[in-house]
Amino acid sequence: MTPAKRKKLGSVISVSKGKKHLVVEAPSSSSKRLLGIDDLRNDDLLRFTDDPSGTAVLPDDVLIAWDGANAGTIGFGKSGYIGSTIARLRIDKEEKIFTPFLGAFLKSKFDYLRQTATGATIPHINRKALDDIELPDVNFDDQIRIARLLGKVEGLIVQRK
Repeated sequence: MTPAKRKKLGSVISVSKGKKHLVVEAPSSSSKRLLGIDDLRNDDLLRFTDDPSGTAVLPDDVLIAWDGANAGTIGFGKSGYIGSTIARLRIDKEEKIFTPFLGAFLKSKFDYLRQTATGATIPHINRKALDDIELPDVNFDDQIRIARLLGKVEGLIVQRK
């Protein structure tokens, strides 16, 4: 059996950090959703900003908590502006990578991302360690099947809690 082909993550994504935004109490029609660490896990507390610019994310982007106690936490399927502790991983347009597959794969690398983090008191994701992660080169249809199966498993785990 031949080993699966792999690609370095850094060769198939671009990384952009977020910035600090002012949160508005009452969102207007022009407000943008502001995504922080808690938003990577759930949508329980929606926050908004009226800042005219920021690092915009789309549902096809993968989000990672870049620094702090939750560094390495992964989310995807969100849109809005990201806060200062979050980074956007945008899949290069020519790559055939299913976002939920990449998100699930990176969730499986949480311990590695934490072990390679830099910073004595506040952990920060090590960019080189992130870029060097070897992503399996899986057929797009198989990526969809794998991600959907893992999504069902996650849903069952949540139901049991």
